[in-house]
Amino acid sequence: MPINKNGQAYYTREQYRAAKAVSALVYAQRQGYELRRDGQNYRLREHDSMVFTPDGYWHWNARDIHGRAIEFAMYYERRNIVDAVLAVAGCSVGAAAEPQHEAKTIEFTPPRRAAHPKRLYAYLCQTRGLSRQTVTDLIRGGLLYEGIIERKGKEYHNAIFPYYDGNGKMVGAYQRGLQSAVPYKCDVPGSRKSCGWLLRGQGNGTVVYVFEAMIDAASQLDLSRLSGQRDAAADRLALGGLATEPLLHYIDTHPNLERVTLMLDNDAAGNSGAARLAAAARGRNPALSIDRKLPPNGKDWNDALLMYRKGGRTT
Repeated sequence: MPINKNGQAYYTREQYRAAKAVSALVYAQRQGYELRRDGQNYRLREHDSMVFTPDGYWHWNARDIHGRAIEFAMYYERRNIVDAVLAVAGCSVGAAAEPQHEAKTIEFTPPRRAAHPKRLYAYLCQTRGLSRQTVTDLIRGGLLYEGIIERKGKEYHNAIFPYYDGNGKMVGAYQRGLQSAVPYKCDVPGSRKSCGWLLRGQGNGTVVYVFEAMIDAASQLDLSRLSGQRDAAADRLALGGLATEPLLHYIDTHPNLERVTLMLDNDAAGNSGAARLAAAARGRNPALSIDRKLPPNGKDWNDALLMYRKGGRTT
């Protein structure tokens, strides 16, 4: 994302125009929120008073608030205006067409693989500070690859983070653009979001760390190795946003689970998301121990990793 000379994020005029055009329904779907059909509209399952209409607007009837995707990100996810615009702009590519409102199943098709993941290594290691070992391990483990999508005769390279079902079948994927200035982030169409992106630890599923982004999960793993922490037993689950479905699916499929540690971003959206996820997890299994751990520096765990490296420590 663009950073000014004072180290503060900002959005460009092009990003604002792109974000303004995004439908609230498209944004909610790509962020993984659970929606249910109500005639021509959709309602948020966790808040029945929230209605998404075919014209791209969102109405929070209980609070008399409405708007498009930017307003949803600000009022419901509690993002500031800069974070809201950047988050929504990341969903803008291909978002001009509204979703079909007739019942229709979209078949998941994995993006094709690049011949060599050189752009992936350059972005994740040089820009995001991940160790080459971690990136290589994720690629070898089938949890990451450099994918290519074609649009209007042009090729775009993205980091692809696959989702797998209980049988090891790829049933979806999250894609993240490899250009920091244009943070393209969303699920591949047809993905089964509920499976989430799961980086297994060395334990037996008794502890899970929950992150918003896959890069944050990988960053925290690197940071724990660098700082000598012993948390190799924990599984790491990335939601690809703030959706509750992946966490509930993990709880349902891991009967040995004892503790959930929410490692969400240290911002308003992360705070409200943590409360919502904790309530949903307790509702599914009241015996769970649930805590929250904030990154030691910065807004998220990738910020913390980058700051650690700037302190003179490297892998």
